[in-house]
Amino acid sequence: MTVFVRSAESITSTNERLTVITGDVMDEIQLFGAMQNHDAVISALGPREPFKPSSILRDSALATTLAMNRSGVKRLLVLSAAAHF
Repeated sequence: MTVFVRSAESITSTNERLTVITGDVMDEIQLFGAMQNHDAVISALGPREPFKPSSILRDSALATTLAMNRSGVKRLLVLSAAAHF
């Protein structure tokens, strides 16, 4: 399993089968690199300040789907409470 995070401090678990990659969730090339040899993407992204306007969900969704198309990953699961705000 590969976890792509904005901040490495957000992952406190360790496991020999877990790879943590820190990067920009709006960078298609970085996301593409992280998706290599994977079957699915799970996104649990949300804005850091939910009550302030942000384009992070839209911008990261675009980068993610473009990277998925390039890497051949066909499955996407999105989890976020951001839609409730």
